[in-house]
Amino acid sequence: MMEICPRRRPVAVALAAPMTAALVLTGSPASAQPIELEHYSFSGEDMVEGFCGDLTMQGVFKGSGIFMVSGHGDGLYYFLDNFKLHESLTNIANGRTMTIETRFHNKDVTIDEHGDGTFTIHVQSTGVRQTRGDDGRLYGLNAAAISYDLLVSDGGTPDDPFDDEVIAEPVITREVGRNDEAGVEFCDTVHELIG
Repeated sequence: MMEICPRRRPVAVALAAPMTAALVLTGSPASAQPIELEHYSFSGEDMVEGFCGDLTMQGVFKGSGIFMVSGHGDGLYYFLDNFKLHESLTNIANGRTMTIETRFHNKDVTIDEHGDGTFTIHVQSTGVRQTRGDDGRLYGLNAAAISYDLLVSDGGTPDDPFDDEVIAEPVITREVGRNDEAGVEFCDTVHELIG
């Protein structure tokens, strides 16, 4: 239904690296002050031949968000990522364009320490993705909430959250919402809307 976003850096940033306006603040894990706060943005475009097999597409994307790491009263570090992304795909052969608007909010809700250098992070993600055709009409709506658990190693440095590593596949604990695109191949959607 929704993509599970790995902890540590926003998925969108991994896709398009330039970050702007990075601000790092200091604070202890016992405080609610952020130890890291990044406002990021990215954009780009690309011409792709052979897209979905037989199409030549102009793709344009623009996104932005906020990524924060803060300490809580339990002495642990919690991560939060809130981002939005606008994508457009234009079929060069016919000039038709489809758009995809995505917004996600991902946050660590609770953390269970296991006493052996590992801990489980209980994450909650909510988001919406809207796909619109060339006429501006809504083709697909995905709006969901998902909760999942991540098993993480502290890398031998419990006071440094930036070297932690996810050591097991996420375990989904709750998933609700609407997914108009379930079971639909993305390239089928592209061909139907602008092919």
